[in-house]
Amino acid sequence: MAGRKIGVLPRPSDDLNYGQGEASKMLGWALRTLQRQRAKGQGPRYVKLSDGTILYRGVDLNQFLEDQLRGHAVTSLSRRGRPRKLAVEPAAAESLTP
Repeated sequence: MAGRKIGVLPRPSDDLNYGQGEASKMLGWALRTLQRQRAKGQGPRYVKLSDGTILYRGVDLNQFLEDQLRGHAVTSLSRRGRPRKLAVEPAAAESLTP
């Protein structure tokens, strides 16, 4: 099975609000993953409107992404569950910083 490709995701604008679909794309998550994380009380902060609409503020998405930074390498698990480091291209690493 091929490894997951790491691409450059669009950075949320601090002064905009995003729906669930847009927010999940900006995080690189499936919509269901975002919903599951919200149900667990994890993931980025959100606003629930009186009609039940869920919105994510750009500033909260950016803060969540910033909190996830772990250094200059991305760690994933091998097939045996052992950590392995994947090098991050310098251009990709620069896009992660504000």
